[in-house]
Amino acid sequence: MIRLNYVDWGNIGEHLVKKAANWFSEGEKMKTNISKLPYRQGTQAYIANDKDELLLVCNVGKERFWKIPSGGIDKGEKPEDTIKREMMEELGVKIKILKRCSFKNKFDWPKEFVEKNNFRYRGQEQVIFIVKMLTGQKIKRDPAEVQDYKWIKFDKINDVLKLTHQQETAKKVLAEYKTIRKK
Repeated sequence: MIRLNYVDWGNIGEHLVKKAANWFSEGEKMKTNISKLPYRQGTQAYIANDKDELLLVCNVGKERFWKIPSGGIDKGEKPEDTIKREMMEELGVKIKILKRCSFKNKFDWPKEFVEKNNFRYRGQEQVIFIVKMLTGQKIKRDPAEVQDYKWIKFDKINDVLKLTHQQETAKKVLAEYKTIRKK
């Protein structure tokens, strides 16, 4: 017969409590009404250059795709501060905000993505900015955040952005960009 001391029973008890909590939370997740979950708050930076090109980034991870640079808003942070912080963290560049767009990019995630994110959010709601990089900077991407980047002509954007909400948002942003570019 194996005799367990007090510490061993404590560890076993802790393990069983954690297991039970996981079983319970998994069951609760199955009952979660996704439509009642909040949207993750974030920002997007449409970075344009003088050649009528936009900067796109390819995310790191299993599901790689091209997108507009973006980032999540930390608690208590203003969207303007978020976008500046995120562009410095991900691309190593300082930016100047030219315009905060008159609309937000709001979309739901597929159910698998909601599950992957532990049912915290149903999708994203992003404040959109048109920005430019400050003169004389080179992009120094953070390889943990950005796999690659490229500049793409405005008229080719829908060839690269594959999701409908990305294409619709890009069309609206480019319309607003044209109004400030003429000034």
